[in-house]
Amino acid sequence: MKPAGKMLWVALFAVAFALVESSVVVYLRALYYPAGFSFPLRLMEIAHLGVELGREIATIVMLVAIGVIAGRPAWERFGYFLIAF
Repeated sequence: MKPAGKMLWVALFAVAFALVESSVVVYLRALYYPAGFSFPLRLMEIAHLGVELGREIATIVMLVAIGVIAGRPAWERFGYFLIAF
């Protein structure tokens, strides 16, 4: 595949994934702050902390995977990772 084609697919992935991530944030805010933000902020329950950390780690792993799949040399892989990020 030509570089422009790879760039397009990586960009499409990034846009779609950003939509998924932002919808998760909307739901989390609705659950934790139904009345909006006020200080002091309500802390996340410890039981949910592991799930949230796992979600963030999975996000980074998926972005790294896109870089590895799309690029060949390390600098190119990093570039595709940055585009997706």
